[in-house]
Amino acid sequence: MMSLMLSSCAGAESGDGFPDPDDAYIRGGIFESPQAIRSVQPGMTKDQVRHLLGSPHFAEGRLNAQRWDYLFDLSGDARPGTGMCQFQLTFDGAMRVEKTRWRTAECAVRYSAIQIEPLESDDMGPRYHLPVVGMFSEEGRLTADGRQALEEFAQILQRDFHAPMLVIGSYPEPGRYRAQCEAVQRFLRARDGEAVGRVSLTSEDIASCRGLDIDDTCLDDQVVIAIQAR
Repeated sequence: MMSLMLSSCAGAESGDGFPDPDDAYIRGGIFESPQAIRSVQPGMTKDQVRHLLGSPHFAEGRLNAQRWDYLFDLSGDARPGTGMCQFQLTFDGAMRVEKTRWRTAECAVRYSAIQIEPLESDDMGPRYHLPVVGMFSEEGRLTADGRQALEEFAQILQRDFHAPMLVIGSYPEPGRYRAQCEAVQRFLRARDGEAVGRVSLTSEDIASCRGLDIDDTCLDDQVVIAIQAR
């Protein structure tokens, strides 16, 4: 009986296991700092999560609920992209965080700790950039920060895409950062094959800053990764 009561409180779900955004207590979601969300780690108790993010935003039942869902609003963010992001936590039998996931890859990247920012998209798919400064050595090798950024990026690809094809180039001068692009290509190819599909380099201009109002995203030299889902 109790199990039925708790499950009935969750509301309608989509095929991906996330609730309908219209069922949230606060329509349109709330703004939450990326730092607070990044602080949520496996092993945390519900009280620790509630201290960081507040109570869940959907009627999922508080007693022994093994899933909490949140709805975050990005409409006040200066960067381009979606206005809402859905975040889900699942708990183990001891009611500690077991894993977290985002409904979309864009939100996963936007709120992750990696230093990769989404750029405008076209038919090729989402594009992300890896700043040259700090992510690579003078010789073009990946630094520890660069490897960590790409590792987290590959995890996002594995979770939210099905073996996407990647095209790697550089900005603002196509072909200039060849060594850096090759370092990114080697790293991603060395993955177990489940995260990415074909990874190729290009000397063509694949950045999306041309013709746009220049903002902070477009000012720094960067390695551009274009994602093309299969």
